[in-house]
Amino acid sequence: MGAGSGDSTPRGVGVQKNPKLTRNKRRNAVRLTEKASQTLQDVLDAPSQPTATPPPQQAAPPRPPTQRQLKRQLRAERTQEVRLQKAPLAEKKVADSEFIKSQFHAFYDAKTGTYSKAHQQGQVRLYKNMSMFDSRYLQEPMSDPDLVFEYAKDDRFDLQAQNHAYDYPTALVKGDYFHFVNNYLEVPDKYLTRRLVVNTYSQESAVKLTDALIELYDDDEVGGSISEFKTFLSAVPLAETPKADKVVVYYHPDETVTDSDRVGTKIAQVITSVLDEKERDPNLAPFYEHIATGIGWSDEVKTNSFTTIRQQLIERVVEENPHVTDEEEFYNLVMDKFRRYRVDTENTHQYMVTGTSVPGPKIT
Repeated sequence: MGAGSGDSTPRGVGVQKNPKLTRNKRRNAVRLTEKASQTLQDVLDAPSQPTATPPPQQAAPPRPPTQRQLKRQLRAERTQEVRLQKAPLAEKKVADSEFIKSQFHAFYDAKTGTYSKAHQQGQVRLYKNMSMFDSRYLQEPMSDPDLVFEYAKDDRFDLQAQNHAYDYPTALVKGDYFHFVNNYLEVPDKYLTRRLVVNTYSQESAVKLTDALIELYDDDEVGGSISEFKTFLSAVPLAETPKADKVVVYYHPDETVTDSDRVGTKIAQVITSVLDEKERDPNLAPFYEHIATGIGWSDEVKTNSFTTIRQQLIERVVEENPHVTDEEEFYNLVMDKFRRYRVDTENTHQYMVTGTSVPGPKIT
């Protein structure tokens, strides 16, 4: 599914589009969309193709864990679950600390300080632990998938699926992020990019928010400052665990205003006016700054996505340190790595290189 391939940086940042070229591209996209709309049902009805199984690797089978190791791993997983449940309720710095310390038990044997038997599996699970949470979101698909084809005809934005471009039927069947890239972005000479993330319980709520965000492109105050937003949508029920950020808005704060994030606050207010608190899932990936239930924000850099950057830095700490004494040492090593790569350790949703004095968005 599309969520499993990782996050992406915004497609439209730094590009101001030529309206004439955009219209020509739009006509081609509409023709493609009309053809795709006719084939959606064919894709839905087509039998699934068996996945080719790669030949097994000739490697010695791992030794089965002992009962003591299994109990220790189960105890560590329970400790991690409790911490992750408590973290969103704590202050941000405490929540960051709790998450990082929980990963010590995923990678290390707490008694010896050396790599645990399952530390490689812990590395595989790290991105999932950071970004994916069980919910009914993918179990209940869009009630009207044809909305996607209607969206594609809108001249205000260019609609592309993250992993399938203009192949909307395949994207809907497999599940994918749909990027609504602003065709009339007003990019300042020097700009900062931020993201607002929203977690919803249902795709119907995400579609409702999508409709409201589209209308923001016409807003004289903030429309030209939103580079794009993306929404994860599917036309069929999916069994995968979804990512927490069902809707992500990428925007440029107004850096001429230093006492508030005028653009981000307006977007956040639209989100809360459209979605009741009961429609928003409180689970968000670690390190975001929470401003309301199921809504968070961070600064954005072009090198990689928010969660991937922090995941890779934690993994580097593990790779470089085969022996770590305890949770506190692991936490300090991660903070040191964050600091070296310019992640603000006091505000882990921001970077020390952005040099901005614009505060974050707020719900007022």
